[in-house]
Amino acid sequence: MGQPEMIYQFMHLSNHSTIWSDRIGAAFGVGNLVKCAGKELEPYLANIIPRIYRYQYDPNLKVQQSMSNIWSVMVAKPKDTVDKYLKEIISDLKTNIHSRMWRTRESCSNALGDLVRTRTHNDVILAEMPEFWELILKLMDDIKESVRKSATKTSEVLSKASVSVCNIEHGARGARAISTILPILLDNGITSSLVEVQTVSIVTVMKISENAGKLLSPHVHVIIPAFYYCLCEH
Repeated sequence: MGQPEMIYQFMHLSNHSTIWSDRIGAAFGVGNLVKCAGKELEPYLANIIPRIYRYQYDPNLKVQQSMSNIWSVMVAKPKDTVDKYLKEIISDLKTNIHSRMWRTRESCSNALGDLVRTRTHNDVILAEMPEFWELILKLMDDIKESVRKSATKTSEVLSKASVSVCNIEHGARGARAISTILPILLDNGITSSLVEVQTVSIVTVMKISENAGKLLSPHVHVIIPAFYYCLCEH
């Protein structure tokens, strides 16, 4: 194209959350920029892709639709693109899940749930699971009801994924998963004062126990006291 100013316009838009979230019509303008810019956008995709991915999960349906349109213009192979920029997407979600804007926190929770659901056994996802749990358990106590509901749904996705990866069938990989996921559920979950957090943590640990077999042996000494604490509290 030979029009670097077009790239700067796109980057300017992508760096201003107020434009993306409040001026929905601007999203269509961005789509036109994408079509015109072509390959000149490639050096900037590591910054742009995570934001567009996240905004597809915005609570506002119009924003979702607009961003999905842009995504379809930019991305020819969605699965391959997400895999390529997976670390950048995760980094963006972990950073923005602390946002002061409830819509951003909720979109991060929604996006994170879908990311884990579709890539449960991905090595990058597996390595991040303990932090995912920590972030979502905290978000289940959010001041905004819709954010709490989103976090609760995502916790159910994390629970299902954790049970799947902590299976004895996965051998050493399953053992590593147990050693990283279990401490968060025992330390941050079962001992929580929030009933919803405690419930999903207990259910997850119980289901892991059913499928982990001998892989659970090194952790029995911490599981039993945690459940004892839970019983005493009730």
